Amino acid sequence: MKYIPEKMLKKSRFSVLYNNFDNSAKHFVTEKISQYINENPQYCDNKNYVHLCNLFAALAFEAFFEQNCSRAKAIEKIKNAMYKYLEPYVRKMQRLSENPFFIPFLKLTMPLKFKCTCGYGWKIEYPNADKNEFAMTTRECIYCKIFLKYGIFELSEIFCKVDDFLYSNLPGADFLYTEQLGTGGSMCDYTFRKKVDKIIRVENKFQE
Repeated sequence: MKYIPEKMLKKSRFSVLYNNFDNSAKHFVTEKISQYINENPQYCDNKNYVHLCNLFAALAFEAFFEQNCSRAKAIEKIKNAMYKYLEPYVRKMQRLSENPFFIPFLKLTMPLKFKCTCGYGWKIEYPNADKNEFAMTTRECIYCKIFLKYGIFELSEIFCKVDDFLYSNLPGADFLYTEQLGTGGSMCDYTFRKKVDKIIRVENKFQE
Protein backbone atom coordinates (compact mmCIF):
# COMPACT_ATOMS: atom_id res chain seq x y z
CA MET A 1 0.00 0.00 0.00
CA LYS A 2 1.36 3.41 -0.94
CA TYR A 3 1.79 5.85 1.91
CA ILE A 4 0.49 9.26 0.79
CA PRO A 5 0.13 11.85 3.61
CA GLU A 6 -3.09 13.46 2.37
CA LYS A 7 -4.80 10.09 1.96
CA MET A 8 -3.52 8.94 5.33
CA LEU A 9 -5.00 11.99 7.03
CA LYS A 10 -8.40 11.30 5.48
CA LYS A 11 -8.19 7.75 6.84
CA SER A 12 -7.08 8.86 10.30
CA ARG A 13 -8.95 9.78 13.46
CA PHE A 14 -7.78 13.33 12.86
CA SER A 15 -9.50 13.95 9.53
CA VAL A 16 -11.90 16.55 10.97
CA LEU A 17 -9.07 18.35 12.75
CA TYR A 18 -7.04 18.44 9.54
CA ASN A 19 -9.97 19.75 7.49
CA ASN A 20 -10.28 22.72 9.86
CA PHE A 21 -6.67 23.78 9.29
CA ASP A 22 -5.64 26.49 6.83
CA ASN A 23 -3.40 25.64 3.88
CA SER A 24 -0.20 26.61 5.64
CA ALA A 25 -0.95 24.35 8.61
CA LYS A 26 -2.01 21.52 6.31
CA HIS A 27 1.29 21.81 4.48
CA PHE A 28 3.23 21.61 7.74
CA VAL A 29 1.36 18.47 8.82
CA THR A 30 1.70 16.65 5.48
CA GLU A 31 5.42 17.47 5.30
CA LYS A 32 5.94 16.06 8.79
CA ILE A 33 4.10 12.87 7.86
CA SER A 34 6.28 12.52 4.76
CA GLN A 35 9.29 12.84 7.05
CA TYR A 36 8.02 10.07 9.35
CA ILE A 37 7.31 7.79 6.38
CA ASN A 38 10.86 8.25 5.10
CA GLU A 39 12.37 7.71 8.54
CA ASN A 40 10.43 4.53 9.33
CA PRO A 41 10.36 2.36 6.19
CA GLN A 42 10.47 -0.90 8.17
CA TYR A 43 7.07 -0.13 9.72
CA CYS A 44 5.44 1.03 6.49
CA ASP A 45 4.10 -2.31 5.29
CA ASN A 46 0.58 -3.08 4.09
CA LYS A 47 -0.65 -4.35 7.44
CA ASN A 48 0.40 -1.37 9.55
CA TYR A 49 -1.18 1.21 7.27
CA VAL A 50 -4.21 2.21 9.36
CA HIS A 51 -2.15 2.30 12.56
CA LEU A 52 0.40 4.58 10.91
CA CYS A 53 -2.32 6.86 9.55
CA ASN A 54 -3.22 7.63 13.17
CA LEU A 55 0.28 7.41 14.61
CA PHE A 56 2.07 9.66 12.12
CA ALA A 57 -0.83 12.12 12.15
CA ALA A 58 -0.64 12.38 15.94
CA LEU A 59 3.11 13.06 15.77
CA ALA A 60 2.63 15.68 13.07
CA PHE A 61 -0.15 17.51 14.92
CA GLU A 62 1.83 17.41 18.14
CA ALA A 63 4.77 19.05 16.36
CA PHE A 64 2.45 21.69 14.91
CA PHE A 65 0.71 22.53 18.18
CA GLU A 66 3.90 22.58 20.22
CA GLN A 67 5.10 25.55 18.17
CA ASN A 68 2.64 27.71 20.08
CA CYS A 69 1.88 25.93 23.35
CA SER A 70 3.31 23.48 25.87
CA ARG A 71 3.65 19.81 25.08
CA ALA A 72 0.98 18.95 27.64
CA LYS A 73 -1.51 21.27 25.95
CA ALA A 74 -0.56 19.96 22.51
CA ILE A 75 -1.19 16.38 23.61
CA GLU A 76 -4.49 17.40 25.21
CA LYS A 77 -5.63 18.87 21.89
CA ILE A 78 -4.75 15.63 20.10
CA LYS A 79 -6.54 13.57 22.74
CA ASN A 80 -9.71 15.67 22.53
CA ALA A 81 -9.79 15.52 18.73
CA MET A 82 -9.32 11.75 18.68
CA TYR A 83 -11.84 10.96 21.40
CA LYS A 84 -14.46 13.19 19.81
CA TYR A 85 -13.97 11.35 16.53
CA LEU A 86 -14.42 8.01 18.32
CA GLU A 87 -17.64 8.86 20.18
CA PRO A 88 -19.91 7.08 17.63
CA TYR A 89 -17.77 3.95 17.95
CA VAL A 90 -18.34 3.90 21.72
CA ARG A 91 -22.09 3.67 21.22
CA LYS A 92 -21.62 1.03 18.53
CA MET A 93 -19.53 -1.16 20.84
CA GLN A 94 -22.02 -0.72 23.66
CA ARG A 95 -24.86 -1.96 21.47
CA LEU A 96 -22.76 -4.82 20.16
CA SER A 97 -21.79 -5.96 23.66
CA GLU A 98 -25.44 -6.57 24.53
CA ASN A 99 -25.59 -9.36 21.96
CA PRO A 100 -25.31 -12.77 23.70
CA PHE A 101 -22.75 -13.80 21.07
CA PHE A 102 -20.45 -10.83 21.75
CA ILE A 103 -17.64 -12.86 23.34
CA PRO A 104 -17.68 -15.62 20.68
CA PHE A 105 -17.70 -12.82 18.09
CA LEU A 106 -14.54 -11.31 19.62
CA LYS A 107 -12.86 -14.71 19.75
CA LEU A 108 -13.52 -15.23 16.07
CA THR A 109 -12.88 -11.76 14.65
CA MET A 110 -10.20 -10.10 16.78
CA PRO A 111 -7.31 -12.51 16.05
CA LEU A 112 -8.18 -12.35 12.35
CA LYS A 113 -8.41 -8.56 12.43
CA PHE A 114 -5.02 -8.11 14.07
CA LYS A 115 -3.43 -10.71 11.82
CA CYS A 116 -4.48 -8.56 8.87
CA THR A 117 -3.77 -5.14 10.38
CA CYS A 118 -0.68 -5.56 12.57
CA GLY A 119 2.56 -5.93 10.65
CA TYR A 120 6.18 -5.30 11.55
CA GLY A 121 6.83 -4.37 15.18
CA TRP A 122 3.87 -6.06 16.87
CA LYS A 123 3.77 -9.06 19.18
CA ILE A 124 0.28 -10.18 20.18
CA GLU A 125 -0.77 -13.38 21.94
CA TYR A 126 -4.17 -14.92 22.69
CA PRO A 127 -4.15 -16.76 26.04
CA ASN A 128 -6.63 -19.56 26.62
CA ALA A 129 -9.89 -18.33 28.11
CA ASP A 130 -13.20 -19.93 29.01
CA LYS A 131 -16.31 -19.56 26.86
CA ASN A 132 -17.38 -16.34 28.61
CA GLU A 133 -14.04 -14.58 28.12
CA PHE A 134 -11.81 -13.32 25.33
CA ALA A 135 -8.19 -12.55 26.24
CA MET A 136 -5.36 -10.95 24.29
CA THR A 137 -1.92 -9.83 25.38
CA THR A 138 0.11 -7.26 23.47
CA ARG A 139 3.80 -7.46 24.32
CA GLU A 140 5.18 -5.20 21.58
CA CYS A 141 3.38 -2.20 20.09
CA ILE A 142 4.48 0.14 17.31
CA TYR A 143 2.81 3.14 18.97
CA CYS A 144 5.07 2.85 22.00
CA LYS A 145 8.13 2.13 19.87
CA ILE A 146 7.72 5.05 17.48
CA PHE A 147 6.53 7.59 20.04
CA LEU A 148 9.53 6.66 22.20
CA LYS A 149 11.83 7.05 19.18
CA TYR A 150 10.67 10.67 18.76
CA GLY A 151 10.80 11.43 22.46
CA ILE A 152 7.04 11.84 22.87
CA PHE A 153 6.12 8.71 24.77
CA GLU A 154 3.26 10.64 26.38
CA LEU A 155 1.26 10.08 23.20
CA SER A 156 1.37 6.34 23.91
CA GLU A 157 -0.86 6.78 26.91
CA ILE A 158 -3.67 8.57 25.06
CA PHE A 159 -3.68 5.81 22.44
CA CYS A 160 -3.74 3.10 25.11
CA LYS A 161 -6.54 4.93 26.89
CA VAL A 162 -8.60 4.77 23.69
CA ASP A 163 -9.28 1.18 24.74
CA ASP A 164 -10.66 2.39 28.07
CA PHE A 165 -12.71 5.00 26.24
CA LEU A 166 -14.20 2.40 23.88
CA TYR A 167 -14.68 -0.54 26.23
CA SER A 168 -14.95 0.58 29.86
CA ASN A 169 -18.73 1.04 29.86
CA LEU A 170 -19.97 -1.93 27.87
CA PRO A 171 -23.42 -3.04 29.09
CA GLY A 172 -22.74 -6.68 28.29
CA ALA A 173 -19.07 -7.20 29.17
CA ASP A 174 -16.35 -6.12 31.57
CA PHE A 175 -13.08 -4.84 30.13
CA LEU A 176 -10.24 -5.88 32.44
CA TYR A 177 -6.47 -5.49 32.55
CA THR A 178 -3.63 -5.06 35.02
CA GLU A 179 -1.09 -3.29 32.76
CA GLN A 180 -0.82 -1.16 29.64
CA LEU A 181 2.31 -0.59 27.59
CA GLY A 182 1.44 3.06 27.05
CA THR A 183 1.42 3.77 30.79
CA GLY A 184 4.74 2.07 31.45
CA GLY A 185 3.61 -1.52 31.83
CA SER A 186 5.34 -4.55 30.35
CA MET A 187 2.27 -5.52 28.30
CA CYS A 188 -1.40 -4.84 27.65
CA ASP A 189 -3.14 -7.87 29.17
CA TYR A 190 -6.73 -7.36 28.08
CA THR A 191 -9.69 -9.56 28.94
CA PHE A 192 -13.31 -9.11 27.89
CA ARG A 193 -15.60 -11.00 30.26
CA LYS A 194 -19.32 -11.41 29.84
CA LYS A 195 -21.10 -9.72 32.72
CA VAL A 196 -22.36 -12.13 35.39
CA ASP A 197 -26.00 -11.04 35.04
CA LYS A 198 -25.81 -11.74 31.29
CA ILE A 199 -24.48 -15.25 31.96
CA ILE A 200 -27.26 -15.94 34.48
CA ARG A 201 -29.94 -14.76 32.04
CA VAL A 202 -28.65 -17.02 29.29
CA GLU A 203 -28.39 -20.02 31.62
CA ASN A 204 -31.92 -19.44 32.94
CA LYS A 205 -33.24 -19.15 29.43
CA PHE A 206 -31.83 -22.56 28.50
CA GLN A 207 -33.20 -24.09 31.70
CA GLU A 208 -36.76 -22.95 31.01
